[in-house]
Amino acid sequence: MGLIKALQEKLFGKDKEIKRLEARIASLEAENEAFRSEAENSKAQVELVKELEQLKKKYNEVEKRRQELAQNNKSLGGRVAHTKRYKQQRDEAIALVEQQKQQITTLFQESQRLREENERLYQKLK
Repeated sequence: MGLIKALQEKLFGKDKEIKRLEARIASLEAENEAFRSEAENSKAQVELVKELEQLKKKYNEVEKRRQELAQNNKSLGGRVAHTKRYKQQRDEAIALVEQQKQQITTLFQESQRLREENERLYQKLK
């Protein structure tokens, strides 16, 4: 009986040890899962920081391009004003040339008419 009792105690003692070790394993697995989750969060945070830096860089590039375009528009605005002024001057000059051509034609016709009249009057005097 003593031997059976000793064997039972060893068996039950082993069961207790097994349960203690199983509890320790479960605790370590939970801790391991927490570390794994923390590592994933840290990795995700690093990726977010990288993405944020890329977005800042792109934003700065876009802002720089906007400033360049604004400067170009400002420069083009001045050029457009000069071009409009030159076109207006050109159009006015063309209109003046046309007006002077008409005056020349009118004066030429008037001159022809006066010559003919002078010739006619001169013929009368003879």
